[in-house]
Amino acid sequence: MNPTKPTQLGTDEAFWQFMTVSGKSLLKLFGLSDQEAASYHFHATVLKEKKLQPDIQGISSLASSQGRFFMEFQGYEDLFIRYRAVAEACWGCAFEQFKGPIRICIVYTDLKYQQVALPLSLSTDQKTCQLTTCIQELVLTKYTEAKLVQVDPRLVVLAPFTVSAKTPKATLLAKGAQWQQQVTQFYPPSEQRVASNALGLFILNQFRQISYQEVRTMFNFDLSKSLAVQQFMQQVRQEARQEARQEAVLEKGQEFLLEALSERFGQVPKRLSNQIRAIAQPDVLKQLFRQSLHCQDLDTFKGNLPKVKKMKK
Repeated sequence: MNPTKPTQLGTDEAFWQFMTVSGKSLLKLFGLSDQEAASYHFHATVLKEKKLQPDIQGISSLASSQGRFFMEFQGYEDLFIRYRAVAEACWGCAFEQFKGPIRICIVYTDLKYQQVALPLSLSTDQKTCQLTTCIQELVLTKYTEAKLVQVDPRLVVLAPFTVSAKTPKATLLAKGAQWQQQVTQFYPPSEQRVASNALGLFILNQFRQISYQEVRTMFNFDLSKSLAVQQFMQQVRQEARQEARQEAVLEKGQEFLLEALSERFGQVPKRLSNQIRAIAQPDVLKQLFRQSLHCQDLDTFKGNLPKVKKMKK
């Protein structure tokens, strides 16, 4: 993971936490056997010379006598993710003077993030210098929850990325409770809090229809000290303020239009008033306001109303 890039609604922080307790489980998705995966342990290269964000310690990897796995978790569009993954692996090895074999892996939360990533090449002739084969990649949306749990039950923490973001809220809340129950079943008590914290952050990241308060209630602990949650709540507040401003603009536009009609033609019929108050497109209101200043009578305005609404769709 890259400790210096912006946290995207908790995916970096959550993945870091997930790696600390379930990195071995993740290796099984890249083809390692139970025995091979068991030989690895979580390792963090602490870059003391860099200013790191809270909760992020450095470049993470999974280490054993067989070498190291450098993992990058990608939950948003980044054209240079493959370049960055290779750079971090090289940087980590150089910083600790590690000379053993390495494998570089990228976990995408959605196929679209993999599709926009540029191929890794250090030459204008990609046939002679193509490094893409040096990286192993997987996309979580290509898995089902059942498949993840079949590979390793502890991978249930990644289950939110196998579910459509358009899933009804009631279904998501039920699934969240089920996932949390599985965490308590498959993780020892000493690891349950970290696993639950990562799961909660992944749910917040994936499903915007679920609130922080609902996640907090679901997992029965406070995530408020998490950097990712603080950023998430800040974004939610910004979006709420933006929606409030947009709503105020619409209401003002509706009032101006009704006032213009009232000044020219007298009392506006209730049915027409309700139609105008139901318009949620500022450009439609603007066009109707212009017409209200030039139309001959209210019947002419009412006749043009459907045409303008249809034209602006």
